[in-house]
Amino acid sequence: MASVDQYNAVVELRKSIDDCSDRGLTTAADWASELLNAIPCSFRRTVPVRNASRDNARSSFPLHLASTSTPIRPSGSNPNLSADSAMELTEDDAAPINLGEDEDDPDVIRRAQGLLARREILRAADVLRGCKSNLGRFLRLYARYLMSDKYADDRWNADQYSKSKWTPAPVNDALSDLINDIGSPSEPFLLFLKGILLFRAKKRAEALEALILSIRAYPCNWSCWLQLGLCIDSAEEFTRLQALLPSHFMTRIFTIKMSVDLFTATLENTVEAVDTLLESFPLSSFLKAQKALVFFNIRECEEAERIFDEIQAADPNRVDDMDVYSNVLYVLEKPTKLGDVARRMIKINKDRPEVCCLIGNYHSMRGDHEKAVLYFRRALTLDKSYIAAWTLVGHEYVEMKNPQAAIEAYRRAVDVNRKDYRAWYGLGQTYELLDMYSYSLHYYQRAAALRPYDSRMWQALATCYTALKRPVDALQCLKRALLGDDADQIQLYTRIASLLDSNGDRNLAATYHRKIVTACTTSNRPIGDYAKSLVALAQTILDSNSPEGLREAVEWMEQVRESSCEEAGAAGEMVRKLNVLASSLVMQSRVEGAPQAQTAQDTPLSAR
Repeated sequence: MASVDQYNAVVELRKSIDDCSDRGLTTAADWASELLNAIPCSFRRTVPVRNASRDNARSSFPLHLASTSTPIRPSGSNPNLSADSAMELTEDDAAPINLGEDEDDPDVIRRAQGLLARREILRAADVLRGCKSNLGRFLRLYARYLMSDKYADDRWNADQYSKSKWTPAPVNDALSDLINDIGSPSEPFLLFLKGILLFRAKKRAEALEALILSIRAYPCNWSCWLQLGLCIDSAEEFTRLQALLPSHFMTRIFTIKMSVDLFTATLENTVEAVDTLLESFPLSSFLKAQKALVFFNIRECEEAERIFDEIQAADPNRVDDMDVYSNVLYVLEKPTKLGDVARRMIKINKDRPEVCCLIGNYHSMRGDHEKAVLYFRRALTLDKSYIAAWTLVGHEYVEMKNPQAAIEAYRRAVDVNRKDYRAWYGLGQTYELLDMYSYSLHYYQRAAALRPYDSRMWQALATCYTALKRPVDALQCLKRALLGDDADQIQLYTRIASLLDSNGDRNLAATYHRKIVTACTTSNRPIGDYAKSLVALAQTILDSNSPEGLREAVEWMEQVRESSCEEAGAAGEMVRKLNVLASSLVMQSRVEGAPQAQTAQDTPLSAR
């Protein structure tokens, strides 16, 4: 994978910090600033600051930062995007971006920016009335959107605990007017704002188009990338859309984040991509955190912990991703360390959702589930889009033996984000606890569709199919689970063999019992771990009424009998039966006049 052109990255990120700050996009500006400072200072000093100034930077922008003079598709046409239609660009697309900052009174713009910074949003919108520049229009429309969204949030927060009035997201009644007022812009930040409005209005295809056009014109707006991620429903859809995205280092960063969010990240692809980008941005805590998330998602928690520890050592006051760090420590069962991190983060910023989640995990680990629920709900009050908290609330209600409340929490999680397999899996588990296997089956299927290589999903499906008396389907799910990246093969072989035994298919079951024995002996497991399989194999040989494998079976049973495992008694009885069979076969061979290579008297099968 090609390295990043650091010179252009410095220029574009500096420009992005200015442009996003001018528009009140503090998240995007802060993210760009963090990434810029991840480039070593020794190199950044070689890039003249004037190249990123408002006056001179536009002339040095690469062509992919150009504005789009025509939309990807005409208004009213098929909303489905295609790579071919997206590439039909005119020569005008190569023109420099005109953000239009100088068309309005700059003092009015500065006044409005100050009001927005002080959260006097309505006054800012009034001050900007009559502004016609792209910057002025963006600030005015953005202020109106923020205010209308605040009203919607207030109504939503008042009703969020009422089941009869629950909606997955606040309903903003002003969206239609805002969409009409924004029109059909070609300027990248107005396209970004239009994408937000369309997404909130549940016009996902149009939102995708607006956001992709904005990104193609101005790749360094991280908020636009985040909004695009919210619009993408599946890994398959993201794969189709990748052809529409610019060839840019921001696309590579976004691809990594989406692979993490969609749980498709792998060590071979995603971690390698992160390591390549870290060569250009060696100090990036964001990229390192994505790497830790990959390891956590594939359940290599020790490595995830090591990376998070490294991030904390370099940036001890960083709150981002502390919720995931707390999940790692929770899984590793490190309550002391989790408590230390929680106390330190409370002093830094106790009003961040990530910190509330961290504290909730700490109380959950201590068994104080009621207090954990309070902190997870506080995280939701602080950030309604923080959907991980709903899933954690569901987990706590399961621990509190309150399945109805758990189901409600999980449902709210999937209403907000249908891409989170954990909420679907939680619903499946809760209905399974209630012995409602048909419901459980549906939710496990949704989880398996999102995590096709997670063996836990397929094992859960197998459990439901078994309970529903569908052994063939259960067997197929268990075999599918063997393909998982995290599959415990011995456990799966055991379940498959047990299922086949219960269905009377002992010969096929014997195949899996032999796999269990081979796997256990190869890994030097104690004989107690596979004694049941040895007894089952011996029983199969006994039932065959054949001398083939008889001596091996007796040797197995002698080993089991001499151990202190639970099957020792059954093994002793099996030795007796095998010796009886051996004697019977010898007598039969004498009667039939068959040649006698060995007899029970010549070489005893076992000590008598």
